Amino acid sequence: MDDLRAAQNRASKAIGGAQGEEKQALIAEVSSVSAEIKELEPQLADADTALTALLAATPNLPDDSAPDGFTDEDAVEVRRNHDRPPAFDFEVRDHAAIGELLGMLDTERGPGRAARASST
Repeated sequence: MDDLRAAQNRASKAIGGAQGEEKQALIAEVSSVSAEIKELEPQLADADTALTALLAATPNLPDDSAPDGFTDEDAVEVRRNHDRPPAFDFEVRDHAAIGELLGMLDTERGPGRAARASST
C-alpha cells in the first residue's frame, strides 16, 4: 500500500507539469493506482484487525531468569525494597474501598453488579 500511495503521489505531482499525451497517460496511471488502492484497502483493514487480535491474545513472555512454576511456593523473591512491610496507624484498604469512600467508584450501580450478586 505504501508503494502504491507513493506511486500515486509521484504521478499526481507530475500531472501538473505534463502536457498532451504524457498528461493523459499520467492521469490514467493515477486512476489505475487509485483503483488498486481502493481494492486493497479492505484487505489491509482485515489484516490489521487480525494482527491486533493476535497480538492481544499473545501473552507476555517471562524473562529467561524467571523460574518456572504456578504456585506462590514456586515464586522466587528477586528484590525487596524494605526490610519489613510498612506499618500504618490506620486500617489499610484496597483501591476499590478507597474509591467508594471518595465517591469515585459505585460498585452497586456499576457493570458486573449482576455477576457479583449471583456469585454471593
